[in-house]
Amino acid sequence: MICNTRVAAPDRKAVEPLILVQEITHRVVNEYAQAITTLVLAAADAPCPDAQGALRQAALRLQAFAEAHRVLQPLPSAGDVGLGDYLARVCAALVAASLHERGVRLRLVCDDIALSPGRCWRMGMIVAELVANSVSHGFGDGEGAILIEVRSSGGRFACRVSDNGAATSNPRRGRGSNIVEGLATELGGDVEWRFTPTGTCVLLTAPRGEPLLSVNLELSGDAGEFPKDTADATPRT
Repeated sequence: MICNTRVAAPDRKAVEPLILVQEITHRVVNEYAQAITTLVLAAADAPCPDAQGALRQAALRLQAFAEAHRVLQPLPSAGDVGLGDYLARVCAALVAASLHERGVRLRLVCDDIALSPGRCWRMGMIVAELVANSVSHGFGDGEGAILIEVRSSGGRFACRVSDNGAATSNPRRGRGSNIVEGLATELGGDVEWRFTPTGTCVLLTAPRGEPLLSVNLELSGDAGEFPKDTADATPRT
């Protein structure tokens, strides 16, 4: 007896963009690796210690940028992912790549939340984009503080990214906000933008799976006043 079993193919509209992102990120990271190797070899052949040090420092900076790209690659489909742990890795990579050098403090508070790999990756992309927006539009060339809070309640979660930068009362929509809202739509969520004299606050709410920890959905504190249980992503020196 011969049985023909047809397995439903995955939604091409959902799969193809992830494959393209994986391929582009893979190529970018490889190009970073080639550039880093070139700098390391040039440092070894440099005629003076100052030149060697400068080239090695440049190689370290490129390594940090490469890691920031690597950590934002789409996650493998192998069970739910802890959102807090994943966002902590994303934040650490962003700090090492650029925020620490600019004097920007980045802190994360996150409830115990498990999401599917695809949803978790989209949250990482949203957070990275919002942090980049705060740095570019809120702080300019100065220092600042960014607070990321993720709270869960029942079958939903809320993520708030706030800063103490110079908010614009009537900002223009740009590519960053379009990316954030597009990813939020894929999560089935909503995004609210608030611009105040003390900084910018972006609130994302979206559905999730079964919560690991049931808490009240309460987002409190300004970016300049961090809760005591906040995890500081700034490297220790």
